[in-house]
Parts: sequence; structure tokens; C-alpha cells
Amino acid sequence: MALAFAEYYRVLRDDGVMTVQFNHKESGAWDVLAKSLIDAGFEITASWAVSTENPQNLHQAQKNSVSSTVLLVCRKRDPNAEQAWWDDLRPEVANLVEQRAPEFEANDITGIDLYLSAFGPALNVFSRSYPILDSSGEEVRPEVAFAEARKAIAAYRFRKLAQTDTAGFDPLTQWYLLAWDAFRAREFPFDEATQLALAIGGFNVSDLAKTYKLLDSASGTCKFLTPQQRFKKRAFSINEQEFSARYLVDGLHAIIAIYLEEESIQPVRRFMKATGLVSNDMFMRTIEVALKVIPRIGDEKKRIPEEKALLDLWLAMDEIKAKVVVEQLELPLQYGQLSLDLDLGDEKE
Repeated sequence: MALAFAEYYRVLRDDGVMTVQFNHKESGAWDVLAKSLIDAGFEITASWAVSTENPQNLHQAQKNSVSSTVLLVCRKRDPNAEQAWWDDLRPEVANLVEQRAPEFEANDITGIDLYLSAFGPALNVFSRSYPILDSSGEEVRPEVAFAEARKAIAAYRFRKLAQTDTAGFDPLTQWYLLAWDAFRAREFPFDEATQLALAIGGFNVSDLAKTYKLLDSASGTCKFLTPQQRFKKRAFSINEQEFSARYLVDGLHAIIAIYLEEESIQPVRRFMKATGLVSNDMFMRTIEVALKVIPRIGDEKKRIPEEKALLDLWLAMDEIKAKVVVEQLELPLQYGQLSLDLDLGDEKE
């Protein structure tokens, strides 16, 4: 790749433009591409993310496939461009990525594609100077700029989902919600899970499987464990005296596990009251965000258990409904009119 771009640089006119089309969800592939371009003498002056897959394609969604292509517009870098320090460029990268994020979303670039699309703006800044050095004088690779771009997108998405910043949300819960938001599937690449954990900070991704028992990992992929599976692995307790609310996601999974096991609302109501979750505003916000990010599938047989259980609880429990807003709710027909709590009095239809 380095040799190819070096040849493109040689034959390109000094005022010429080269456009590179790239779509890959592995961060290592992006790092190699960007390093080859920059070392060849190119500056990425613009970037565009283009949706290239049908968003309704369930097969692609279940495979967690990249559904967009990033176009990088490259020009010959000023031969007199000076070196720069990464610490000086870092804020500029974060600011530009956050500025471009709404634009990408307006063009139907969402999920994991939104994180990948942010690499273009990061390279806009990173490729202007050469080389980029860290505080110790070592050259910085593009992957560092990509990591900063991920952090910016993670912060942007969480603020948009929760309508607040991350204060009060533990890193484990942030990762869980953002992983559903980004991957929109139960199974996703281990590398991307790692990068998302690094963007959030606070824990090592290997702990997600070993310590928190939030997922299984094998052969380069990860898979969310269900609340019932986590309970069987003793990731959390549904005993009111033993339960710890340190991680909001554990509370979320506890009420789901209780509901699915007991098939009744009352045990959930007792548990939430005894543990204080019923009056925990951050927990209610967690339910609200979870209902936004866990995919809602129209086919009843294919619905994700976590989403179905949370929606059942929202419909049946006034203490949750009073604090949790469910946007653009489309109820499956089997819920019926009574589940909507319309309070029609003595009227009959």
C-alpha cells in the first residue's frame, strides 16, 4: 500500500486531487491506510461518509456489517509543512469530529459507521503537518487520532441519548449502552469492543467477560450475555440485601431477570422499592436510554428479550412510566388497548 501511494504521489500533478474510497471496520486497517497516505506525502483535505447499504437490510444488521463508505480527498501536502505536537492538535481533532457528527447523522450514518466516519475529520487535522510528535519526541501514528475521534463520538452520542453528560453513569453502564447504540447487534468484533472501552475509560475490555460477565468472547468476536445468563454466572444478585447498585447495568439486568423468571410485575416492584432503584433517577435514565438503543424488531419471534422485558415493565409499572419517556413507541398488536392505560372510565368500545 505504501508503494502504491508513493507512485500515485509521483504521477499526480502538484495541483491534482486523489480520492480514496475505503470501508473497513478494523482500526488497524485504517491506521495502515492513513500512515501510507501521510508517509507518501498526502494531506487529507476533505472527507465524506456515504451510506451504501439499505438500513432495512436485517441480514447486514445482524452481521454488524459496515454499511457506509468513507471517501478521502487527498492532495499533495505542502512540502514546507512543519512538524506539530500531538498535544496541540488533540483538542482540534475532538472539536472537528463533534462538529461533523450531526452532519453524518443527517446523512443516515449511524451506529458503528458513525465512529468510522469520524476518522475522516481526524485525518483532516492530523495530516496537515509532518511529522506529528508526542511529548517525548516520538512520532505519533494515525491510530492515536482515531482513538481521540472515538472518544469524541462516544461523548457526543451519550449526551444525545441521555440528554445529559456522563456524570453519575458508571463506565460499565456507559459501555453497555454505547455498545448497543454502536453495534445494534448482540454479536460484534472484539477489536471494536476494545476500542470503545478505551474511548470511555475506567476498565479493561477483558474484564467485561472475566469480571463483569457482561459478554462472551471467542475467535475475535464478542456476544452480549442475556440478563438470565449473567445471573446464573453470579454477575449480580437479585437478593435485596445482597444487591449492589454500583453498576446501573446490573440493576437493569436484575429487574429483567426477575420479571422473566417470575413472569409477574409484583416481584420487580418489591425489588425496586427495597433496593431504592424506584427513586434512583440515574437508574430510570438508564432504562430510558436502553429502550432507545436496544433494537426494537417488529417480528415478535425475533424480538430481543431485554427490549421486550423493559417495554413490558414500562407499560405495566406507573412508577417507571412516570419517569421514563419512550420515544416513537410502536406497540405490537398483542399488547392491546388495556396496556396503554387510557383510563376510558365506563366507556366501552
